[in-house]
Amino acid sequence: SGNPVAFSLGGGPAFFIGPTTLAFAGTGQVTVIASQAGDANWLPAPNVINAFDVFKLPQAPLAFSPPSPQIYNTTNTLKATGGTGGGAIAFAVQSGPGQIVGGSNLWITSGVGTVAVMAVKAADPLYAAAAATGYVVAAKAVQTIRFPALPAQTVTSLVALSATASSGLQVFFTVVSGPGKLSAANMLSFTGTGVVVVAATQPGDNNWLAAPQVSNSIMVTGLPPNAPTGVTASDGLYPDKVRLTWDHAAGAASYEIWRHTTRDVSVAGKIGQAVLEWYDDPTALNQTTYYYWVKAVNAAGASAFSAPDTGYLAEVGPLVSVNGMVGDNVRVPAGAPIAIALEVMNLPAAYLGYNVDWWAAACAQTGELWYYLDGALAWVPFDGNLANCRPAYQGPLMNLPPVTVAQDLYLAPGVYNIWFAVDYPMDGILRLDGPILLSQLTLTVE
Repeated sequence: SGNPVAFSLGGGPAFFIGPTTLAFAGTGQVTVIASQAGDANWLPAPNVINAFDVFKLPQAPLAFSPPSPQIYNTTNTLKATGGTGGGAIAFAVQSGPGQIVGGSNLWITSGVGTVAVMAVKAADPLYAAAAATGYVVAAKAVQTIRFPALPAQTVTSLVALSATASSGLQVFFTVVSGPGKLSAANMLSFTGTGVVVVAATQPGDNNWLAAPQVSNSIMVTGLPPNAPTGVTASDGLYPDKVRLTWDHAAGAASYEIWRHTTRDVSVAGKIGQAVLEWYDDPTALNQTTYYYWVKAVNAAGASAFSAPDTGYLAEVGPLVSVNGMVGDNVRVPAGAPIAIALEVMNLPAAYLGYNVDWWAAACAQTGELWYYLDGALAWVPFDGNLANCRPAYQGPLMNLPPVTVAQDLYLAPGVYNIWFAVDYPMDGILRLDGPILLSQLTLTVE
């Protein structure tokens, strides 16, 4: 008919903004009705209905290329760009050894495999959602070994080896060279002396690369020798030295000689060393008893101290001794038996044969108790007045071998002085200011 056609909305998310202009308010099916009402010449035309679907626009492509490879147990931040509209971007692992943490971080959970991860930009009122998939190859992580240095060992040592890998995996040990052997995986023992090289390894697994090998060298030495036995120090044999001898200590390369005036080895000092099994001490003083100890030494170290022996210099004239000791620092433990001996030694020939008085006396300082030795070799108490002291013998001056004048004597704790002297002339009078040869000993019973 040529008459104008009118349009109306039959349904759906649309609206007219003009007689023939249709706008959309959302997605879905829209129905439009075309009608012509007729006029004086024409009947109304049957309505024509058209239906169509309304879709959102596609977004521009997303750009998404996550870093690859990525190392086991590390986390990388994911980023995607592009797209259209205002939708937020989210990430999701589609497959492989990975997890999304913190919304946008990819954590690799294994050292092998490939992670497929999707970036999705959400739809908004105008644009449909957009997605892109990236691929990340998982890589093994680097590990290291901490294997602390080991100190020198002796051939009888048993060492528990210990090392740690940064991965936390078990470390394995091997003997690379030298006289060593392993048992129970990490127990190292030795079959001889020398340098043992031990390697620590960790071969890696699905998550970790093999660790670089770490090696340690261990010096293995022999055992120190046993302490020497048979140590003997001379008692008054030499006027200028004390001679020490001892038995050979197996494995000893040399010996150390230690000395003190008491039996306490903790305060002893080393006075010399020797290669053979004897030593002369030229620094000993007269009227002094020394305790001597010997240590055996080799490359592995020194032995323990030997048992001690006492020694002293020879005197010219009288000498008093207690239990084989002389001087002003003789010490005997309480309850030990005491033996007192007198001797005369090394007299010049010109002295021999003169008639002299022979004297021996003793004093207990704690109670001022005095005794002298009489001609019957008996100890007689007196008041300490030397005029009341009697000689033990009167006769020619001579060298006298040791004579025991007290045996199995037990004394109370305290300090005792003992004297032995010869004086000239032979008159029964003790003359301290005349020609006299005198030996004194101080004994402490403790």
